[in-house]
Amino acid sequence: MTKRPNEKNERLKRRFLEYRKFARQLSDKSLDKELTALERFDLWNGRKDFAKFHVQWAMGFRDHLERAKTKTGQPMSKSTARAIMTTLREFTLWLSQQDGFRSRIRASDAEYFNLSRRDEAEARAAPARPAPSMKQALRALEIVPATTPREMRDKALFGLLCLTGIRISALISLRLKHVDLDDKSVTQNPREVATKFGKSMHTFFAKGFPEAEVALRAWITHL
Repeated sequence: MTKRPNEKNERLKRRFLEYRKFARQLSDKSLDKELTALERFDLWNGRKDFAKFHVQWAMGFRDHLERAKTKTGQPMSKSTARAIMTTLREFTLWLSQQDGFRSRIRASDAEYFNLSRRDEAEARAAPARPAPSMKQALRALEIVPATTPREMRDKALFGLLCLTGIRISALISLRLKHVDLDDKSVTQNPREVATKFGKSMHTFFAKGFPEAEVALRAWITHL
């Protein structure tokens, strides 16, 4: 049976996440992942008071992650384990700087939340993601219908994706004013477009996709 949350631990988690959000400028999505990592560690450790931290906890948790399985029964990926350990390392480092913890936790204790060198190298070696070739993308553009307004929109969006390689979250938040057909470019204003890390970007169309430009122009003209 799962122990009830430790109120002291919960308050520390909340303060840490506030620090990460406002001082480290993490997104809500990243904060959710960090909260999940903290909760996983807290549950594994039986909700013991963080103030009683010992490096044995970190070493035991690393062993736990090495044996952990996913919902499908597969071993946890090294990249996932690395992300969890990174959160715990940052949390421990933050704790070592808080009043009431400086004499109990040293900054060097955070280093125990590290994977082995082999696992760290495996976590960093991200496998190449499969992607369609230009020939496949052109073929898809060719067969996508554009007889109704919805089909015109879909083809224009797919065309813009081919032309710019823009992130999906940014693509669906673009406005007409961000697309310059004459300049063959897209301006991603982070105040209005969901760009990664809130960065401003100016992207020019890739060559080799004339049908994509035709579809994009047709949709903008229709609007």
